[in-house]
Amino acid sequence: MVIAEYNHGVVRVGGDLAATLFLVMDHDAHVAGTCKAVVVNTDEDDPSKLLSEEAFVDDELVSERVHALARLGRSPWR
Repeated sequence: MVIAEYNHGVVRVGGDLAATLFLVMDHDAHVAGTCKAVVVNTDEDDPSKLLSEEAFVDDELVSERVHALARLGRSPWR
């Protein structure tokens, strides 16, 4: 899982990206090669339709909660 969060930086992958999830939250991100991941971009997608309600606090997506689900071996998906 790759999470790119907030606008103070940029994620640039010079080749392919293989992950279960590429979550882009108000961030600049680019994959030059093939992206073998489900991409959720909060600027373009409604994450509440895709990600578990456990990933949200007061209807706000919280990246730490997505990480916590993964650490617990639980799916971040609805």
